[in-house]
Amino acid sequence: MWLLIQTVDRQRLTFMLSDGQRVVRRMSRTVGQQQAEQLLPSLDKFFRASGQALTDLRGVAVANGAGSFTALRLGVILANTLGYVLGIPVVAVNAGEMVEVDFLSRIRSLARQRHFMA
Repeated sequence: MWLLIQTVDRQRLTFMLSDGQRVVRRMSRTVGQQQAEQLLPSLDKFFRASGQALTDLRGVAVANGAGSFTALRLGVILANTLGYVLGIPVVAVNAGEMVEVDFLSRIRSLARQRHFMA
């Protein structure tokens, strides 16, 4: 599974899980001015509801682009921390209306690269 973290909007948190072909679960929450306080509890709730564990992740994607610097930084720090602790790749995807398309495209591209490298 791949996780997408999107914190571009400082009022909202969005997570998506993908099996590499499609998004299998998503959650988007409005958190107001408490994005930092709600980030980890929201991620925990997302994984509990999905029936998956963080150790099931094969990679993490984080949305980047225009948005609040602090909001972007929260998502990047979480993605990099998960990547480091779990020993999995972290990639950036374009934020915006096409974030899901870019997310799936990046995962497929990485899968092809690894297949040809093996």
